[in-house]
Amino acid sequence: MVAVIANERQYRITNVAAREFEAALSRLDTVEAHRPPNMRRAMREAMESQLEELREEVAEYDSLRSRRESRG
Repeated sequence: MVAVIANERQYRITNVAAREFEAALSRLDTVEAHRPPNMRRAMREAMESQLEELREEVAEYDSLRSRRESRG
């Protein structure tokens, strides 16, 4: 289930969080090189899952916002 973003503030915060997850994912193998590969893989999968949820929240809010704007 995707959480619902209720307002523009939450929307901005969620977008920032998504960008931070993207940045963290891009440097995961470097920053966490000291960890075993299976642990890095688990970390990557968890981060990718969270990033997907954030993107879904943003997409849902975008959809709701565009429907509201088209009504009036």
